[in-house]
Amino acid sequence: MITTKCKKFKGEIENYLRNGQNNFDVKIDSAFFSLKFKTWLCKSNIIKKDGYPASHILLILFVLPLLRLKTVNSFCNKKWHQWSVAGKDTFYRFKTRAYRWRSLLYKVIVEISNQLQFNQEPIEDNYFIIDDTVLPKRGKLMENVSYIYDHSTGRGVLGFCVVSLGLFTGSGYYPLDFSYWVSNRRHDKSPIVNNGDSRSISGQMSHEAVHYTKLDLALRMIERAVSHGLQAGYVLFDSWYAWPSFIQAIRNIKRELHVICRMKDSKVLYEYKGKKYRPSALYQKVKKEFRKSQRTGLLLKRVKVTMSGSDEPIVIVFVKGYNEPEESVIKGKKNKKNPNGWLS
Repeated sequence: MITTKCKKFKGEIENYLRNGQNNFDVKIDSAFFSLKFKTWLCKSNIIKKDGYPASHILLILFVLPLLRLKTVNSFCNKKWHQWSVAGKDTFYRFKTRAYRWRSLLYKVIVEISNQLQFNQEPIEDNYFIIDDTVLPKRGKLMENVSYIYDHSTGRGVLGFCVVSLGLFTGSGYYPLDFSYWVSNRRHDKSPIVNNGDSRSISGQMSHEAVHYTKLDLALRMIERAVSHGLQAGYVLFDSWYAWPSFIQAIRNIKRELHVICRMKDSKVLYEYKGKKYRPSALYQKVKKEFRKSQRTGLLLKRVKVTMSGSDEPIVIVFVKGYNEPEESVIKGKKNKKNPNGWLS
């Protein structure tokens, strides 16, 4: 999402609004009606006893990124009363309430799944995707803020880590679930971790953030997605999550779920032809057996192995000639060592 400051809000969108052609909010409202947002808000207990209805406030908050507005205050300063005359306090109170957003998100996704008939598509064309994002923060006095290693910069930053689960289909990418994760490294001035009320959804999420690992959080999200009837043939994630115990736990959730991931050269041993090897040692074992792929033009070698704790075979694909996409140089980022030129 791209955001700019309010004073820099110029260009086509502002001209579009000034000319009275701002009908995209009508289209969004139509989408809200089609997806039964009011019904799901009520069933998720996201309601207001007085003032503006929850559906109206949520609609305005949904429009803000499309207007390239970063804050509610920026929207209120614009005085676009054709959309809402609510003050900023109305939006702030709504945002700080401990509503059941996860429940709402699943209800909307299931509705989208029913309307687009996800279950009619081949299951191998649907993918669960696990990823985590670091949200840097400057305030040392914020609750549950901690130091988290940011892979994009190669250093630890003060902030939050969000572990997310999405569903990729032939028609697009759909967010399914999310969880916060808090590390044990904290600033001396940071307050004591506050778990909140354990009976509320926010209290449960705070407890999970402190006492669960990112692997545990990801596994629980996959279980919730499957329990809601969402189907996928594969689970995709990067090398950080590529632990045998995590892969086996995913397979135990549902046998139709398979895993595609990039492996790392860890101390985990894989059995190949009766002997156990680390990934780097296995690469040295088979590097003379590479064959060129007609489809990709790369040198490939598929190796069938078994991992520790399981007799189920897995396939490691070693690759030669693959280059990572070039990235812009980030100041202060550490140089990564090339792991013997292999990729799996």
